[in-house]
Amino acid sequence: MEALKKDITNIERRVTKLEEYRENDLKMLNEHNVNLATIIVELKNITTQLATITNNWKEAIQRSNARQQEEHASINNRINVLEKAVDKLNAKQENDTDKLEKTIDERTIFKDSKNYQKYIFEIVKYIVIAIVGFIVAMVLK
Repeated sequence: MEALKKDITNIERRVTKLEEYRENDLKMLNEHNVNLATIIVELKNITTQLATITNNWKEAIQRSNARQQEEHASINNRINVLEKAVDKLNAKQENDTDKLEKTIDERTIFKDSKNYQKYIFEIVKYIVIAIVGFIVAMVLK
């Protein structure tokens, strides 16, 4: 019997120790559950923040693209305006060049006609002198 009482006492000690281990394990499980729940909440918050950041980036990129398209359109409009101005200046320059060439041609023609008149006058003068000289030579003969 004594041996049986000893065995019962040993078994009761073991049961008590096992219950203590079980309680410690339950406490640790509860702590881990709380820690895991906190981590899960933080991960959800991080996920929400990342989603917000992603949306903000998308919106910023869209605004940037829109702004770049507006600038591109503005630059294209400016280029068109400048090309029209260049075309107008080229047309004016061509017109002015044509007028200048016409003026130069007119001056050259006028000068050539004056020289022609001068040479004709000289030729007529020599012919008249030759005729008068011929007449004088015929009279003096």
